[in-house]
Amino acid sequence: MRKGTIEFLFVNDLGGGYPTKEKVVENTTVEEFLSTMMEKWEAKEYTIILNGKRPTSDYILKNGDQLVVTPVVQKVASA
Repeated sequence: MRKGTIEFLFVNDLGGGYPTKEKVVENTTVEEFLSTMMEKWEAKEYTIILNGKRPTSDYILKNGDQLVVTPVVQKVASA
């Protein structure tokens, strides 16, 4: 790993639910990472779990973190 980067696991629906190792520049926040990684990113449309807890959007990612992002399931009105 190069100096100035951190590595963490990222699980999301775009990858079919499989974790990928991601590398980002040090001091990258959850919000910054997700807004660059996911097109049309809006936090209200996803459940975000970091190391088993809900993070704040300004949480700075660290080596070894586990970030899980899943879409919020919305109830569909029946016909």
